[in-house]
Parts: sequence; C-alpha cells; structure tokens
Amino acid sequence: MIWGPPGIGKSQIVKQFALANGYRFIDVRLSQMGPEDLQGCPFIVEEDSHKKTAWGTPLIWPTENDPKTLLFFDEITHAPHSTLKSAFQIVLDKQIGQFKFPKNTIMAAAGNRPEDRSGALDLPEALKGRFVHTLLEPDIADFASWWVKNEKDPRILAYIRATKKLETLHCMPNGATSDPASPSPRTWAFASQVLDLVSPTLRLETLKGTVGPGEATALCAHLEMELPDVDMLLQQPWKFTRPRQQGVIYALVGAFVNAVEADTLDAFMEIADKMTKEAAMLMTRDLYEHKKHLAISSPKFNKWCVENKYLVL
Repeated sequence: MIWGPPGIGKSQIVKQFALANGYRFIDVRLSQMGPEDLQGCPFIVEEDSHKKTAWGTPLIWPTENDPKTLLFFDEITHAPHSTLKSAFQIVLDKQIGQFKFPKNTIMAAAGNRPEDRSGALDLPEALKGRFVHTLLEPDIADFASWWVKNEKDPRILAYIRATKKLETLHCMPNGATSDPASPSPRTWAFASQVLDLVSPTLRLETLKGTVGPGEATALCAHLEMELPDVDMLLQQPWKFTRPRQQGVIYALVGAFVNAVEADTLDAFMEIADKMTKEAAMLMTRDLYEHKKHLAISSPKFNKWCVENKYLVL
C-alpha cells in the first residue's frame, strides 16, 4: 500500500514496475466502483431441476490462462465503504465469493492520506492490516531521471534544479483560500505539455493555472534568460566559458544534452569538464538516461565515469 499526496507519481510507479517485470497490469479504480463491480452480478441457473443463484465473473479479473497479473487498487482511500468491504476478501484471500484469483496474481494499492486534503478517508483497520505500507515522497533526483527519460521540456527541469528547493517540485496548497493550482510532479508534466502550445502573451496566465502564480512567475523569469549558442559551442568547445549564474548553468545542462549527437560527443564531454562537478554530473547522468546509446559508445564518457565514480550518476 503506497501512501502519499496527490500528483507525485504513485500510480505511474506501480504501472512502470508491472510493465518492466512482465506483469499484466489491471487498474481497479475503487472510487468509481460498487460491490457488484468486484463480485459480479447474480443470475439464475437451473441445476437438477432446482433454481440456484450464480454470480457472473467481472471481465476485468484474470483467469488461469492469463499471464502473471498485478492487480492495482488505485484511489482506494476514496472508495465507498461498501466497496472497501468487498475488497477485504480479495486482498487477504485472493478470492471474492466463489471466484478465486490465479496464484500468479499479486496486489498493490495506492491512496492519499486524510491530511493531504484530497477528500480521502482513512482505511478501516481491518483492511490496513492486510497490506505492507510505505510512504512515497517527492525527490528532485528521481523526478529528473523520469523527466529526462520521458523527454519533457528541459527548461522546466533546469528551473527546478536551479532553485534546489523541494517546495518548487511539490508544495501542498495551504488552506481553503489558496490558489487552486499548485506545483507537483503531475502539474509540472502538464506545464511541459502546454508551454509551447500557448503564445508568449498567454504563457504566464496559463502557467499560473497549472503550477500556481508563484512558480509560474519565477519560471517565466527563468525562461527569459539569454543562453549562448549551444550548437556553435558543440562545434567549437574551446569557446565555452562557464557562466557565473546558477540558473544559466542548469539551463545549459538540458540544452547540451538535447543538442548533442554522435559527432559532437567528444565536445560535449570537453564542456562537461569545464562545468562545476555538480553540473558535469547532471550532464553525464542525463546523457545516459536520454541517449544511452551515445553515452556507452564514448571512451571519454566511460573515462569520466571511472575518474568520477564517487559521484552519483
């Protein structure tokens, strides 16, 4: 059972685990279901001249012929009480009514805590006792790894890294009078989608409605920074001089990773050597996450990793 505030990636983590390990992933949104959706609907059958009640098995449930399955009870803390009661037997016994789940079925759940102000309710103790519990908290390094792999806008990641504040990545709204939008990994991903879809005149207001006014204003100021010609520097790395402003350094990390190709990889590593150790580590790590085929083919990259093995890549 994964606990945590909204928008930090609980559901995505479970789905990625399932797909990476060969599980069929079944997303069961308990907040949208009633008991009959789990147990199935009754119908009448005739057996030995007697009429009996049988239960139809929901189509979403796995069968013995299916591959191994991860059954994920998402939004469990928003489920109706009657639905939670129906889930008791599934979680503990891998069975509901007369239907038994295949032995190769594993189960997980995720939900918000009451203090997350998402309308979530605490789980009954009887259901809590059927899970192993863990609390998921946002982390900038983990978020950056996911961001680069999924090819989100590098300018936003540069801004979050430059602030070095966890509150920039995720900050819960403060009270009922707070602005309805606030920063979270989910809303930053939304911001990445809309950033280039709106005109510069609408950018600030659109971002305010996505990540909140404070972060939107600061991000727009970050986006107005002037950066050197990255393509030119990858062709002529001897002209690179490390900037003094931290915001510019973080912005260049993403820009260089996006622009580097096989023929400019040596120049990329030469520039990394001129960066601060932190920025060089981010450049090499992002290169490995985003363009692994380039990284592992470069003797200079491999040499840098050996010489800087004390850094976290």
